[in-house]
Amino acid sequence: MKITKFEFDIIKHILNDWSAPNKLFLQLNELEITSRTFTGVGFFSNFFVPNVNKNLACIIKQKRLSGLFNVSCLRYGIEAILIVKDGYLKQLEVHTYGEDFPSSLGNITAVQDNSINSIHVAYPNDPI
Repeated sequence: MKITKFEFDIIKHILNDWSAPNKLFLQLNELEITSRTFTGVGFFSNFFVPNVNKNLACIIKQKRLSGLFNVSCLRYGIEAILIVKDGYLKQLEVHTYGEDFPSSLGNITAVQDNSINSIHVAYPNDPI
C-alpha cells in the first residue's frame, strides 16, 4: 500500500525542516505502508523501503523528527513524529491534542499553505 498525499506532504515538510539527508527524501518516493492504525485522535503508519532500494539507507541510526502543523479542520492542530531507524524511514505518528481525527485518510488531502508548518486539510467538495 502506498502512502497518501497527506502523509507524503507531512513527511516532506518535516524532512525539509530538519535538513534531513537527501537519501531520506529519495526513500519518500519508494515508501510502502505495512500497517496503518487509527487511534481516534490520530494514527500510526509503519513503512518499509523495498529490498531493491537498500542503497537508499542513510547514516542516521535512530532519530525522531517532529513538527507541529495547523490543520483547518482541527482547532489545535496536530503534531507529527517521523521515526528513522537503521537508516530508513520507519514510522509516522500523527496526533491531535484531544480532538477527534478522521478515521480514514482516503478523504483527506493536504495542501501546504504559505505559513510555516501549516497544512490545510480539505475534505471532498470543501473549498480550499
